Amino acid sequence: MKRFIVGAVWLVALAGTVLAAETAPAAVFSGKAGTFPDEKITVGKETREYRLVVPDSIDLSKPVPIVFAFHGMGEDNKDHYAAISGLPELAAEHKFILVFPAAAVQTIQGQAVKAWAFTPEQAAADIQFFDALLAKLRTQYRIDPDAIYITGMSNGAYFAHLITRERPNIIAAVAAHSGELGEIDLGNIMTARPFPVMIIHGDADPVFNVSLARSARAMYQ
Repeated sequence: MKRFIVGAVWLVALAGTVLAAETAPAAVFSGKAGTFPDEKITVGKETREYRLVVPDSIDLSKPVPIVFAFHGMGEDNKDHYAAISGLPELAAEHKFILVFPAAAVQTIQGQAVKAWAFTPEQAAADIQFFDALLAKLRTQYRIDPDAIYITGMSNGAYFAHLITRERPNIIAAVAAHSGELGEIDLGNIMTARPFPVMIIHGDADPVFNVSLARSARAMYQ
């Protein structure tokens, strides 16, 4: 009798769980297709900007991959990088959401420039920006949790390495172009989950010598 009562209670509890699951409202995603060049988000006390590209070719009723693309330093920015990278065309062809976050202004050698993570404090703020932006986009679109990718060029490549190291259980893979492992990364890229890395670097680069990319490859290996 005791076993019967316990079993009955378990079945009632299970039925309640199923009923709750059946009546729970489905998530509502308000995100639309299009190019949104001047999006903003408040992170702490700062207003950060980003460019969002959601191709018409995407079926927004299904989970979709997303790529975060970090621009280089100085004259490069979220809009310039979008124009020269060819990534919006790839997003349309391969059906993924594309985000171009904008770096905050930092003072480097007496000049105010947009750059990623030049100090530990700014690195923390930039990582917080990434976290908040991903969380926001997840409320707007059905983001595939297994298809969150990072890329970047030059200073953006350095930050791409850094953000992937800091969020290895969220980011599926990273592709770094014409950058290096910076001071914050150097010698400290071990993570709980080894992640796929692609490093792209021209051997005629006049700013960052290709030897830096080869050193980064050796560090990962």
